[in-house]
Amino acid sequence: MVKNKQLKATWLAKQFLEIIKSRPHWPAKEIKETALLNAVATILPNSEHRHYARHIFAHWHKSFRGEDLKLKFWTACKSYNMADFDDAIKVLAEDNTVAKLAFRGYNPSLFFRAFLDTNTKVDVIVNNLADTFNGYIINSRTKHLIYMLEEIRSNLMQRLVMKRMEMEKHNKMLCPRLQAKLEKEKELAALCECMSSTRTKFQVNFYMDSLNVDLEAKSCTCRKWDLTGIPCCHAISCIYFCNLEAENFVHECYKKET
Repeated sequence: MVKNKQLKATWLAKQFLEIIKSRPHWPAKEIKETALLNAVATILPNSEHRHYARHIFAHWHKSFRGEDLKLKFWTACKSYNMADFDDAIKVLAEDNTVAKLAFRGYNPSLFFRAFLDTNTKVDVIVNNLADTFNGYIINSRTKHLIYMLEEIRSNLMQRLVMKRMEMEKHNKMLCPRLQAKLEKEKELAALCECMSSTRTKFQVNFYMDSLNVDLEAKSCTCRKWDLTGIPCCHAISCIYFCNLEAENFVHECYKKET
């Protein structure tokens, strides 16, 4: 029975491969069936695998309750670089050593931002996207399989058309939500002290932190720009230092033309 299940999972993984073979860095989100996860890992060894931090927290929080521990858990999960991650783990260990050891036991490299691959330009570590889609199709799921798939297809087709029409009316370079995120980073950029090293490399002081920014490589040691494709406040301070526009340094996948 286990062997047959593994064969079915392998066949399904091969179907995935036909669809995403041109996207080697596609992040395979947490798959509940262990057999399917193993099959995907075998056939797509270079694909990034992520676990949902929300599910990890649900299990971890059963033994370690309290708003203080909850805050420290998510602070560690949302750290974009190893320095912040190590600091968060140290603070957690000072509060509760057993909680820290249990935390380490869940393999942080699969759900911490500090360990995520920067090629995907996605910093999502929770399952909000999957939950949103499940809520979107909840009425369709009550129907017969064929009718369910047809209704989902029709609804998504109409949704894509509606979103396309909205974006055609949009007169800015970036998508509205991404523009809002960029504006928040612009506000924080006013708190950064920028010092030029070369025409494209800078040292930025932000409160007690000192970071290196490379505009040509579109990289910052905080890793937020690297991971999301949206310039962080440190990078924006350097961009303004060069009298340039931050929107021109956002990854192409977020632009209206794309």
